[in-house]
Amino acid sequence: MAWTRLALRRLRDDRAATFGLAVLVLVTAFLAALAPRVLASLADGALRAEVSSAPAAARNISLIEDLGIAPGPEDDPLAAIRAAGLEREETFPVPVRSLISTRSALVESGRFRVNKPTTDPAFVRLRIQEGVDHDVRYAEGRAPTPAVATRDDVGPERVDDVPVYEAGVSRATADAFGLAIGDTIELVGDPGDPLIGQTQGGLYAYATLTGIYEVPEPDADAWMDDKTPVHPVIRALSPETQLLDAALLLADGAYGTLAEETRSSDRVLRYTWRSFLDLGRLSDRRVARTVTAFRQLQVAYPSANITASADRALRTGMLPILEGHRGRWQAASSLVSVMALGPALVAMGTLALIGALAARRRRSTMSLARSRGASGAQVVGPVLAEGLLIALPAAVVAGLVAIVLVPAGRLAATGGGVVAVVAVTVAVVVATVARVARGTGPARDGQERIVPGVSARRLMFEALVVGGAIGGALLLRERGLSAIDVATDGAGVDPLIAAVPALVGVAAGILVVRLY
Repeated sequence: MAWTRLALRRLRDDRAATFGLAVLVLVTAFLAALAPRVLASLADGALRAEVSSAPAAARNISLIEDLGIAPGPEDDPLAAIRAAGLEREETFPVPVRSLISTRSALVESGRFRVNKPTTDPAFVRLRIQEGVDHDVRYAEGRAPTPAVATRDDVGPERVDDVPVYEAGVSRATADAFGLAIGDTIELVGDPGDPLIGQTQGGLYAYATLTGIYEVPEPDADAWMDDKTPVHPVIRALSPETQLLDAALLLADGAYGTLAEETRSSDRVLRYTWRSFLDLGRLSDRRVARTVTAFRQLQVAYPSANITASADRALRTGMLPILEGHRGRWQAASSLVSVMALGPALVAMGTLALIGALAARRRRSTMSLARSRGASGAQVVGPVLAEGLLIALPAAVVAGLVAIVLVPAGRLAATGGGVVAVVAVTVAVVVATVARVARGTGPARDGQERIVPGVSARRLMFEALVVGGAIGGALLLRERGLSAIDVATDGAGVDPLIAAVPALVGVAAGILVVRLY
């Protein structure tokens, strides 16, 4: 131990060289720790950008079912609907559920024909949409209330107790249908709609318009690309015939009456549970598991529409989005790896060369100690301690800085880069005295060269490295351009493209050392 402390005093006597090597270790460790985090950050950013550019209906999930659900308590009439949605969400794979940040539910009636003169046949659905008040602004009148009146002697069948709902309508729909505040419009069930069907006796309802609203953000996720509450949507039966579909918004409290009226006529309502995904939770590292989860979800809910054979439907475009990203990123990652990994590998090679030159200054001292009776452990121990003392603090600081600058969450890769730099530094330093530790190590006289003669085998190895760097540089352009067109069937990082920058850096270092 005393010998080790005595040997370590050389660090204090040779401050400039020690500081320079520590700075080199710091820079190299920073690049090695930063490279995988930058690569991961680029992959995550590409994934999230691709998903965010997709339509709202594609980057989220909608689960649709036609049935009847009893209303909840008076102060929360949609509670039972939310509970039913959460129950169905439990059937989703865990990776899919982990992406869900918010939820909303909506209820739609069957399609009604507006019984008034319009430019084209007009149809509406009565809609109750959870949280819709945050997405609309009433420009005229007020929002509807849960109050529901009745009318008797309606239609050819002279139906009694026909409900009269309070409803809100969009500005575009009011203009297209010729509606105004205070109008009470008669609605007649459309037998062509599956929720209405062709049964004996018509289905009737009335809607009193209490407010005309505007939609500040018609492309907001809350609408899920469904424009019927925003403006009329054309439903073309033929080039000569077109129908207009829209929606009337009811208050949440009107759900009890709507559900009871639908149940009493032996019909059902359409429930849609919308799950909004948090793009910040998407990670390229977990994209394979996420793709598998969405495939499982597609198997569990194979239909996008309610059919005779499928009583539930699920709509999302996440699976093709994720699969498309994975294929494109695998094709591009070989080029991106040059930017992220190339500088780190070059710095690592440079560190090894400079570290070897700096450590040779210790060989003469260790040779003298060995010739005067120091054991091999006493020769290697101080040099090992010097390497750790120089490399470890600088590498740890570099790793922490990389984590703070790029919070990509790749701690294992970051730690691996830091450990690799420390290991390379210590190994290079210890290797310079390994021969001394094995032999008697006579002291070097004043005429001995710092850089000793080189064997033919080493020269041959260095020539192969330089030749490989030249050949790799010549092939890099052709190989790099072709990597962009790689088929998306599992292509990964091209090792040649990732290795050439480091190989060129090492070759340049070898030439510099030979010239020196």
